[in-house]
Amino acid sequence: MPKKDLGYQKKLVKKLRSGDKFAYEEASIYTILLDLCEGNGLDEVFMMLHNVASDNGERQMLEDKFKEAVEWKWG
Repeated sequence: MPKKDLGYQKKLVKKLRSGDKFAYEEASIYTILLDLCEGNGLDEVFMMLHNVASDNGERQMLEDKFKEAVEWKWG
């Protein structure tokens, strides 16, 4: 992600944290994940995603997707 986009996303995270009652509904999943990672750490967010996938019977699909992600290129 280009730095200018990250700066924009950080502004959206600030809005998300502002207490605006519609901020969460209007936020993109990227903004929500950025907020969660900044507040809790990437390891905690990944662990909870793995937990949710396991609870939904989708653990193997998540783990397979993670293996595919090693090859993904961004930007």
